[in-house]
Amino acid sequence: MDNIIIDFPTQKDAKDFQLFFITQVNEKEIPDFDICCAGFPCQSFSGGGKRLGFTETRGTLFFDVERILKKKEPAGFILENVEGLVSFILTNLATKDENH
Repeated sequence: MDNIIIDFPTQKDAKDFQLFFITQVNEKEIPDFDICCAGFPCQSFSGGGKRLGFTETRGTLFFDVERILKKKEPAGFILENVEGLVSFILTNLATKDENH
């Protein structure tokens, strides 16, 4: 269930919750919101995983969160602190710059 958005309706009954695959949701259909709290699997970036980064599906979920944030432009957002994400990005950007 790593790849879902949970839509919390105004009703407080759990049977009314809806699940969507984040990779398939159209960001234009998401109601506007003020704050986004999101997370994505850490195994793609952390030492606890294979550190395959954006080359595996779990790592690309970061871009779905980014896509939604860009379209909705909330006042703020909180992303899960994924150990190794920043160092992975910086290392790969440095390597990419050296090769071009």
